[in-house]
Amino acid sequence: MKKIAILLGMLLITAYGYSQEKQNVEQLVGINAGFSTGYGFSYKAVFRKIALQATVLPIKSDETKYISLGATAFYMLRHEKRFKTFTYLGNHYVSTYKDAEDNIGFGWGLTLGNKVQFSAMAGYAVYDAFDSFGLLPTLETSLFFKL
Repeated sequence: MKKIAILLGMLLITAYGYSQEKQNVEQLVGINAGFSTGYGFSYKAVFRKIALQATVLPIKSDETKYISLGATAFYMLRHEKRFKTFTYLGNHYVSTYKDAEDNIGFGWGLTLGNKVQFSAMAGYAVYDAFDSFGLLPTLETSLFFKL
């Protein structure tokens, strides 16, 4: 768990640091919901053809522990001002008091909008890759605001 959190933190710091050097990098914040990309608050850095996204949702109390960590890489197929198509590869780590699972997915998607961007993605995912291998369809969605 700590290794994944450190890796996700390093991804965020690298993307943010690189985006500060290059002025043509699009930075976005928002929310994401996906079985293979994670649930929760997200940061996304869009470079020319590559985009990196980190998603996190920590919930912890005496009775409940739910931590969702997502890291996703995108390859842009078409990158217009208000319309983007892409492929993605996502990893979603979920931890609770009782269990932990790792979901890995890939697929295709599109993004609509400029200042406010809505993305819809569809593909396949391996659910609970720690214990079993089952390739099933997956749907992902996100809503981002350009910084």
